[in-house]
Amino acid sequence: MEMIFLNKDLRSIVDGKNVRPSTTNSQIGWDKRDQRARTSLITSFRDNKMHLVTNVKTSKEVWDTLATIFETQDITSNVIATTCFYSQKMREIESVAKPLSSFNVSKTQLKAIRTTMAYE
Repeated sequence: MEMIFLNKDLRSIVDGKNVRPSTTNSQIGWDKRDQRARTSLITSFRDNKMHLVTNVKTSKEVWDTLATIFETQDITSNVIATTCFYSQKMREIESVAKPLSSFNVSKTQLKAIRTTMAYE
């Protein structure tokens, strides 16, 4: 997404560095750029996520709303994946292949969310 904003010269609008000007003539140009950025953001995700940003006015607000939602989900995913990782046990009658496979799946999930494991 960031590359799209850079390509369309909209990044400063989305990240809030370029705020809406106070003069009417400048506001028209800014509003058009903000609308392009907002449209790019909203059309980039699935329909089932659109309800999250229906009442948001600017592209920065859309960006901040989505960041807050997905950062919280990442934290939750991190806790769940870490808990699963540490709670794995091998049964006595089980072959090594199944728990090892489960361990590797957990390891891959943790890597995907960029969690580092502390060695105890």
